[in-house]
Amino acid sequence: MKQLIELEPWNSGNYVLLSNIYSTNLKWDEAAKIRLSMNEKGIQKPPGCNWIEVDGIVHKFLVGDKYHPLSEKIYAKLDELTKKMKVAGYIPTTDMYCLT
Repeated sequence: MKQLIELEPWNSGNYVLLSNIYSTNLKWDEAAKIRLSMNEKGIQKPPGCNWIEVDGIVHKFLVGDKYHPLSEKIYAKLDELTKKMKVAGYIPTTDMYCLT
């Protein structure tokens, strides 16, 4: 991964992946150094993005997006689904540490 950062110093994905590898292995200081290096170089990770098609219309969502006209209803539905999943016994995987 360090070689990828040297080859593509502009590619935020390489920094994030290396930081996540360090975090997964509980090497918090190393992960912090990678994130600090990103900040010092002005490299930012683009926000997560998803698309969904409903009735032939494609809707795009960014992480934390509140600009969609139905965002309040969408987040309410996500909260409802999350609660139902927990009641059904869903337990999220927490053995991977990702610092995004």
